Amino acid sequence: MVKTLKVLLLTFLFNGLLFVGLPYAYLAYQGSKFTFSVEKWHAQEDKRGDIVGDLVEKYDFKGWSETRVIKLLGEPAKDGARKEPDNIVYYLGDESGYPSIDSEWLLFWFDENDRVTKFEVTTD
Repeated sequence: MVKTLKVLLLTFLFNGLLFVGLPYAYLAYQGSKFTFSVEKWHAQEDKRGDIVGDLVEKYDFKGWSETRVIKLLGEPAKDGARKEPDNIVYYLGDESGYPSIDSEWLLFWFDENDRVTKFEVTTD
């Protein structure tokens, strides 16, 4: 009886680790891939779309100076389909989803005092 109880308990613990612990560890690992860091931002420009969601959740850019934005994200793209005189743009890579035919961009617009008035992620 005691041996059967031990076997059942060990089986329950093993299954718990297998069906709860491993998926949790996998999701925690996957989540870290989508976490913004300056290092990740600069490492692969074409993969920025993976972390931009976390970036805009962490930072409310409204009111930031253009200098402060550039200090965090680096030099913006010099051109692009969404570039206008009163904004700066950052290339994020190909749009997510299938088929991926457009590019994604992070755009910042500034007022006459060079303060962010609006920012958004968009495609071209």
